[in-house]
Amino acid sequence: SSDLLDLACGLSVAPFAVSTQSKDLSGGFTISLQGMPRDYTRDMVEDLMIEHGFFGQFNFLYVPCSFNTGKPFGYAFVNMVTVARASEVFRKLHGFRGWSVESDKVCAVGAAVTCGLEANIQRYRNSPVMHSSVPDYMKPILLRAPQQRLACSLPSMHEEAQGPEAAH
Repeated sequence: SSDLLDLACGLSVAPFAVSTQSKDLSGGFTISLQGMPRDYTRDMVEDLMIEHGFFGQFNFLYVPCSFNTGKPFGYAFVNMVTVARASEVFRKLHGFRGWSVESDKVCAVGAAVTCGLEANIQRYRNSPVMHSSVPDYMKPILLRAPQQRLACSLPSMHEEAQGPEAAH
């Protein structure tokens, strides 16, 4: 695997050793965890992050799930509070195989397209996943140190988000 990732936030890192240029990273740095077992839930990802020493170091977590089955797709988005913490996640979890469920999947850590806490709030606040008909476990959560959940608390800009059926 390459030590150099081209990150969607516009940064080039040798894993996340950032030359920030003019990029505003005050909202943190969002990573994607790919290659997770398909039954790895949001709670399991949160536990994984805490078990690897990231308690209080991430403030947003989303594990996309199928609206039809409710099952996760096998990836997650986690907003780390700093680029340094994102770099630590890369070092600890890229290539990880020690899942809490039976699986031969290998974790790949990269940068998410949507980068930073505010950008994630803006991205998901009126998304179909925030509709009242979607179960809470399928929704993104905000976390405040020390890992206090504010589940489903993404503030709505206008009226309630359209339901999942409108997203197809």
